[in-house]
Amino acid sequence: MNRRWDSVQAWRNRQRDEASIEVGKARQAIQTIDDQIEKLHNEIQNTVIASSARTGSVSVDRLLGEGRYRFQIEAQIGDLRETRARLESELERRREILLASQFEVKRIERLAEKQKSEDDLKRRQRELAETDEAAARTHLIRTRTQNIQR
Repeated sequence: MNRRWDSVQAWRNRQRDEASIEVGKARQAIQTIDDQIEKLHNEIQNTVIASSARTGSVSVDRLLGEGRYRFQIEAQIGDLRETRARLESELERRREILLASQFEVKRIERLAEKQKSEDDLKRRQRELAETDEAAARTHLIRTRTQNIQR
């Protein structure tokens, strides 16, 4: 790659890599929320199973306590779902940043390639001009030498 583009390319690559890391962090946060929601659902399920497995007399206080506990867990699940929705929005924002960064990396690569092609063309044109000039001088020298020898 052309030296003119190296620092820009490196900077764009760093931006892209950082954006990729941020997307990964958002995905991990969503996974953590999903794990917490699953854990709470399992806790509700275990409470229901434990409650239905009990035999004997029914305690109103225990039933009310279990109901309050289940309500509290469901409220936590609701809060986690709201957090997850916000995280989904953040993940989408970060994905857009990543896509833009990837586009910029590709754009810089194309610009650098175009510049390299233009530089190569100019170099070949200079070389051709130099070769033509050398051939013309050689022809001129031969012509003069032949004229002198006659």
